[in-house]
Amino acid sequence: MATYSSFEGMRKWFAIGIAAILAAGGLSIFGAGQASAAAKGWSCSLDQSIAKKKVTSKCVALPGPGMDRSKTRHRAAAYCAMERGQGTIHTINVWLHGPWKPFGQNSSVTCPLKSFLIIGKTNLK
Repeated sequence: MATYSSFEGMRKWFAIGIAAILAAGGLSIFGAGQASAAAKGWSCSLDQSIAKKKVTSKCVALPGPGMDRSKTRHRAAAYCAMERGQGTIHTINVWLHGPWKPFGQNSSVTCPLKSFLIIGKTNLK
């Protein structure tokens, strides 16, 4: 009986320890992202549509004194894999960039025909 109860107690403390580690990790991940966005002075969102091969970026300036105002424009960037050639088809990976837009407006870029979207990102200037 002593072995069974000590095993149950150990299992309970192990579960509590794992829950505490996961909770602390989750709080630090979410808290760090919000704190860094507030310190930068801007916040960007990125919408990637794999089916339409389109990346859309939207950034907004965050109000507040002492914010970094060196960045005023943004653009969407898409990493596309394009298929080239006839007979022997080969793939070329390229970065395509959308137009520079001020904060508050959308910037979009679409991969051309015979290509597919790999990843998208936002560039700031």
